[in-house]
Amino acid sequence: MQSDKQHIDDFFRQKEEAFRADEQHATAHWQQMQKQLANPGPGASTNNRTIKQIGRFLGALLTIAIIALLTIKINRSNKKAITRTNKQQSAVVAPPTKAATMPDTLSHISQPTNKTVHVTPTSQKKPPPEPAMTLISPPITRAEETSTQTAEYNNSELGNNSKTFETKGPKPNAQTLLNLFYDQLKKKEEAFYIDADRDNTITAKEGTILTIPAHAFINKSGVAKGKVKIIVHEYYKYEDILAAKLSTTSNDKQLVTGGMLHISAEQDGKEVKIAPQSAVAVSVPTDDYNTKMMLFKGVEQPSETDNTTLNWIPAGAFQELTFQGHNRTVQVLNLQKVEPASVNYGKKTTAKFYVSSQIDIPKSALIAALKQRFGTYYDEIKLKKLRKKKAQEPTSFDDRSSIIDSVRIDLHKAFKMRLLPKNDSLYYALLLKQDSIEHEKRIKRQKHYRFAITDLGWINCDFFSNNASPKINLTTDLGKGQDGHTCFSQLVFTKYRSVLQSYYVSGNKLRYERVPEGEAVVLVIVTVKDDTVWSCFRSLNITKSAVTDLVFEPTTPEQFKQKLQSFFAPQQQ
Repeated sequence: MQSDKQHIDDFFRQKEEAFRADEQHATAHWQQMQKQLANPGPGASTNNRTIKQIGRFLGALLTIAIIALLTIKINRSNKKAITRTNKQQSAVVAPPTKAATMPDTLSHISQPTNKTVHVTPTSQKKPPPEPAMTLISPPITRAEETSTQTAEYNNSELGNNSKTFETKGPKPNAQTLLNLFYDQLKKKEEAFYIDADRDNTITAKEGTILTIPAHAFINKSGVAKGKVKIIVHEYYKYEDILAAKLSTTSNDKQLVTGGMLHISAEQDGKEVKIAPQSAVAVSVPTDDYNTKMMLFKGVEQPSETDNTTLNWIPAGAFQELTFQGHNRTVQVLNLQKVEPASVNYGKKTTAKFYVSSQIDIPKSALIAALKQRFGTYYDEIKLKKLRKKKAQEPTSFDDRSSIIDSVRIDLHKAFKMRLLPKNDSLYYALLLKQDSIEHEKRIKRQKHYRFAITDLGWINCDFFSNNASPKINLTTDLGKGQDGHTCFSQLVFTKYRSVLQSYYVSGNKLRYERVPEGEAVVLVIVTVKDDTVWSCFRSLNITKSAVTDLVFEPTTPEQFKQKLQSFFAPQQQ
């Protein structure tokens, strides 16, 4: 409409200029006629009246022509404006003749569009007239169009450090959002490329050492040759263990961990396994060596919620250091297991024993020792020294024999059975004490637990806690508006490295079963509420009373890592 008005104004301006030009020309002509009238020539008096009438007629005719032209132009402009208005109305609501074609985007309600929306008729009756400029659906703004493609879920009011969770497609449910949260906490893998045809030693970032012999892996075609990729994940710190949702239980029995690993191998993107009759040596770093440590293998098990848990199955022997004192033996008589070679029953019961030719103990001392051994069971004891060795001669202290001989026995066992003379006992006791001190020093010098594995996957260096405290069930009340199905909870022990996972009860209740009463722990809970991830850290001592009044706050993955470090870093130093 604005452009049409501008066009009409231009038209009037042109006509006005043309009229002014004509008016000037007519004025000049009139002045010339006045001069002629002022100086009339012959016969001018007779024509004066006729000339004046002709001039007036020409002026009136010119004015009528200009007015007629302006009227025609205005009528044409009005018709064009009405036509444009009708087209604009038909762009919004058109007659129901063809299938509907929606416009791509309506950026604003006041802006006209060049596309037409066709609606399929539902009956033969003429539909009621629609009011002008009525939209079938509200306009879609650019912001709303973007939101249909990308859904953003953020933790509001968290400052500049807060991050958002972005996912394309439909809005995720609470469990999916919880999984997305923990996905951002996953620890990065370490990858190593080795030559499978050679012996290899790998040292990971946190101190894990893998010793891999040549030809240790097989694939579907047989022994793997060439380059093999070894992938290692290390979990030694509390922050890594909790972020990976790991726990330390073996068939519901509590474990104390020295570190967890996940090891895998592949070649050309396909999994390879350890070959039969082969093994990979694993050294797990430690600053507090414990001879009770064992190797455990992790088996994934589904839980009552959407979370999975690992059940650790024993897969190796204890970590035993050779104790120098264990190798010390002493020569003693086998009187504890000796039996008479023959017994004569008469008026007196006489028992006969053979004595090895290597024995220098006086005969009277041997008979006294035998009487102490058998008491009054025999009336008389006789000894006969052998000149040659016989088959039934004892080879160890525990052998039953009819020959009295000296055999070697472990020094600790000799002390326990009081088989040593007093003078010898003092000497050997001092020797064992020195051995024990040296053994403790050797333990402190140990910086690795060493195992041999025949399968890849999850492995754990643990021992059973065997805590003597009474075992109770600890119940947690998450509070109103919380759902136990959409949360993950861990119980972290502060005196030793152990983590338990809760069991879902119902509603907003969680439970930890058979936990040691009185132990100091930290309760760590991550949940989802109003499309936001919340967390709770609560220090407490285990009691029979239910844990209530938990305080949750919005948490990003980065903030969760910082909380883990602040709670557990001092305990790991």
